[in-house]
Amino acid sequence: MLNSDIGLIVLAAGASTRMGRPKQLLHWRGTTLIRRAATTALATGCQPIIVVLGAAAAVIQAEIADLDVRVVENANWQQGMSTSIQAGLQYLLQTTPDVEAVLFMLSDQPLLMTAHLQKLIAAYRQGADRVASEYQETLAVPALFGRSWLEALQCLRGDEGARALFHQDPTHLVRIPFPEGFFDVDTPEAYHALIQKFP
Repeated sequence: MLNSDIGLIVLAAGASTRMGRPKQLLHWRGTTLIRRAATTALATGCQPIIVVLGAAAAVIQAEIADLDVRVVENANWQQGMSTSIQAGLQYLLQTTPDVEAVLFMLSDQPLLMTAHLQKLIAAYRQGADRVASEYQETLAVPALFGRSWLEALQCLRGDEGARALFHQDPTHLVRIPFPEGFFDVDTPEAYHALIQKFP
C-alpha cells in the first residue's frame, strides 16, 4: 500500500560516542542497522524516505546508496536532535510541499518492524493528528505528526526531540504500544545483548 502523502524521516546523524564506532554500521542478522532501518522504512510505502546523516556521513551513505532513499546531511548535528528533525523537514517540505504528515524513526531500534509503523499510519488515517510509540511509560519515536504540527516541529531547539510535543494538547494523540522500543543499541554492551538475545 502506498502512503505517498506521508513523508518518513530516519534520524541517523549521531556520533555514537558511547558505542565508540558508528552504530549505524553495526551488523545484525546479515545487514547493517542503517540498511535495516532504511528497508523497514521503504516497506511502509511512505514517500519520500529521507535519511538524515551527520557524523561519518560519507561512509554511512555508501551503505544505502543503492536504495530509493534521499540522504540529507545535517551539518549542525552536534547541536542536538532538533537540528536533524529540522534538516529532514526542510528537505521534505521543499521537495514535497503538499505532504500531509511525517513519520519519524531512528536507526538504532533494531527490533522495529514495518508492521508497527503501519499501526501508526492506521491511527493517523483514523483521525489522530499525532501518534506516539509507548514503552516503559514513555512516549517516543517512532512517531507520526499531522501537517498541523510541522511548524511546531521546526521550532524545536537543541537536543529537544519530538516527544516534547506529545505533552501539548492531548486531543487526537494516540499511543501505540511498542515494548521492543526500549531496546536500542547505544553501547557495546547493548550490541552484545542484541546478538545474544536475538541471534
